[in-house]
Amino acid sequence: MTLLLRQFFHVLLALCARKRTYVGFGIVIFLDLFFLGLLQADNIRDAARRHFLKHPGYSDPANFSGLTVAHFILSTSLNWFAALFPALIAGDVVAKEVEDGTMQMTLVRPISRLRALALRWVACALYTCTFAVFLAAFALACGYVDQGFGNLLVVLPEQRGVFAYAAGPGLVRFVMAVPFQALCLLTIASAAFLLSCCEVRPPTATFSTLSILYIDRFLYDTEFFRVFRSWFLATRFDEWLRIYEPRIPWEQLGGSALILLIANLAFLVAGCCIFQQRDLKP
Repeated sequence: MTLLLRQFFHVLLALCARKRTYVGFGIVIFLDLFFLGLLQADNIRDAARRHFLKHPGYSDPANFSGLTVAHFILSTSLNWFAALFPALIAGDVVAKEVEDGTMQMTLVRPISRLRALALRWVACALYTCTFAVFLAAFALACGYVDQGFGNLLVVLPEQRGVFAYAAGPGLVRFVMAVPFQALCLLTIASAAFLLSCCEVRPPTATFSTLSILYIDRFLYDTEFFRVFRSWFLATRFDEWLRIYEPRIPWEQLGGSALILLIANLAFLVAGCCIFQQRDLKP
């Protein structure tokens, strides 16, 4: 066990030594602060207030609060750019070491390929969960600094409804959504890890993952493919929004979480099987 922990510590140390590990955190800080900077303009703030309070029955000024802004920042981040950074780290973790020759040096020692891969996947999972928590925490901090405490107003997509919660229950819903968001990002990281185990360069693994993700989202949003929606990953990724429904559908959420966990396991096993068959030339 001591040897295993020592090996895991070295994997984490190598991950922390790479500058790209911190790029995602820096981009999140920059974009959130940029958004708050835009809100300081009176015309933009008035437009944002009208946007959030335009729904009949939800025009209470208290609904335009830090929680509402935080939810908007977080959901926008998850939809547009958050997937890039777990894919970047996981797509790099194996392919880069093989490219640099450090993986070959690692396997010279008495450590199996399976253990080496498992340690790197766990490191990617730890990074992804940390990133998901930071994404939510920094959005919440920015929202509270800008608008202070107040109600949470959530507008769910596709006519699912508009819901408002008091500050306490709204914060509880916001926090409850974070684990599911982390699972969604972990699925993307696991897909990138699978491609990283193939005989490809690190950028190829990352951008192939993102291409698959965006194609999946495009097909999900296309009217002609609505009948196949249950087969798309985007369907499972959007399920975290159902936490904001008045009566949380735990059965549907649990089913989607189970599907994503199975997908993670399948990606990990497939990656390990592919890597076991590779001929790692020095």
